Amino acid sequence: AIGGFFSGFGTAVAKGDLFVKLSLLWWGAGYVRRKQYIKAIIMTALEAALILFTIFFAMDYVPKFGTLGTVKAEKIFNAQTMKSEWNDYDHSFKILLFSLLSFVVWFATIIIWMKNMINVYNLQIMAEKGKHIRTFKEDLKTYIGEKFHITLLSLPVFGIVVFTVIPILLLMFVAFTNYDQSHMPPSQLFSWVGFKNFITLFGGGGLTSTFGYA
Repeated sequence: AIGGFFSGFGTAVAKGDLFVKLSLLWWGAGYVRRKQYIKAIIMTALEAALILFTIFFAMDYVPKFGTLGTVKAEKIFNAQTMKSEWNDYDHSFKILLFSLLSFVVWFATIIIWMKNMINVYNLQIMAEKGKHIRTFKEDLKTYIGEKFHITLLSLPVFGIVVFTVIPILLLMFVAFTNYDQSHMPPSQLFSWVGFKNFITLFGGGGLTSTFGYA
């Protein structure tokens, strides 16, 4: 199934018409060509939202992912207000969490982008064969009819990703940092230490100390 998905994307890029190829940049182009204007608006709005997410959210955290922050929190006296104010410090845990969230969103974006290319290419094939192309209203009916299982499972899958997958990945990432009581955000930063924690745990007596063995 995975191989077929990538193969379908490659075929769409190679054999798609001008509007299918244009969909690589503008997600709604293929739908405009087939007069599916509501889908074109939805996909264009989704693409715009993802671009805004990247510019105004992800770029605040992802560039710092490699270091998990370098500026410690401290109070600095402001001569204008005559008050001590917190500096613009880095929060290592937020950097890690929101970077991970950004990676998940970007991964989902790539899947949606590739699936969109396959969909608009299929519309091209249907048009060339003279087949009926469903309207937006007809598509909605299929998602409350023969494809209702997809509609029913969408929200639970989203919940699993947000409340299960992302927290598990976050804990896995934390295991490769020096996060502890001495490196507790926001007052302190923590950073990547690679496999040092695992070497200490399994190779340096950490395991026996943890479980109370001599």
